[in-house]
Amino acid sequence: MSDLFSYTPPSTYPNAPGMKERGGTSQEAAEKVAGTSERARGQILSLLWKMPPMTADEIAKEMNWTVLFCRPRVSELHAMKAIKKAGRKKNESGMSAWTWTVA
Repeated sequence: MSDLFSYTPPSTYPNAPGMKERGGTSQEAAEKVAGTSERARGQILSLLWKMPPMTADEIAKEMNWTVLFCRPRVSELHAMKAIKKAGRKKNESGMSAWTWTVA
């Protein structure tokens, strides 16, 4: 997507889903979600404006997504500096996780 100055961000991580290696399952997964990841990041930002702070798992639950789809989108937003860590709390699993808010 271009901005007002005709800048198009590169189609590499974090602007596009990343992968561990070419030809592997992570490349297949990245290509599968590439068309939906930008919209999902926007939905996460919108949610965090309304309900901060939240863990990635809480975001996934609120959006009715799998954590395997949501967590990478949260990582992409963090790499873009669009969201920041807001603290830690326990997930349903009992494990400690970062909470996120809009940067």
